[in-house]
Amino acid sequence: MALVAGPVPAPVLGDRVLQVDVGSPFVEVLEARVDEIVAMYDRLRELGEAEKSDLLEAVDVEATGYASTSSVWSNMIKGKDTLAGCPGVEPPRSGMSTWRYSGEE
Repeated sequence: MALVAGPVPAPVLGDRVLQVDVGSPFVEVLEARVDEIVAMYDRLRELGEAEKSDLLEAVDVEATGYASTSSVWSNMIKGKDTLAGCPGVEPPRSGMSTWRYSGEE
């Protein structure tokens, strides 16, 4: 599924089209979630290394639309290339829990 804002032609996925107006609640929540991922990234860059709890301290849970930090983590970070895909981020190795920032790549 793709997001399209404004007058750009909406892509077709099978027989479905998704068109979202800028300013809609959906877009606002999506932007807030991106902002919170960036906040965790900034926190990791500041600390150099961090545990999950350290990263979640930077998150405004209410802004994300999730009920708890646990929900934020499982829906936005765990198993996804959101924070892990940011430049210089080294996610924890198997069996470990410390995230590291190694610098811009």
